[in-house]
Amino acid sequence: MKRVMKGILLVSLFSLSACSTHHTLSARAQIDQEYIKQVEAASRKASHSPRIYWVNPPVKKTPETDTPDN
Repeated sequence: MKRVMKGILLVSLFSLSACSTHHTLSARAQIDQEYIKQVEAASRKASHSPRIYWVNPPVKKTPETDTPDN
């Protein structure tokens, strides 16, 4: 039973350390208005297209600018 607990502990520690070394770029998500306009314009042109309801609107990520805290 002690071996099982040690194994679980080691696996959890390794998975936590893997998450801490994962580097991600900081970015802000903004709604992609250009894409929304293109899709809605294409929908208006088509004769048999359904209405579009944006439940999760498309987003584009823009890199954050580093601003000093004063």
